Amino acid sequence: MFSKIYFKQRIDGHRPVFSCEAMLGDTPAGQGSGESKKDAQREAARAALEKMAKEG
Repeated sequence: MFSKIYFKQRIDGHRPVFSCEAMLGDTPAGQGSGESKKDAQREAARAALEKMAKEG
């Protein structure tokens, strides 16, 4: 489980775009973005899992 999750929101045209950074301790583990917080969080978790799998 991630220790911290940070969200940012910006407006692109008329749609919000959320960015998310998942942290393990003080180390960035993955980043993602999407049209909802849930999508951004899912992408950040996916990126973190891929990074951890590569580092083995």
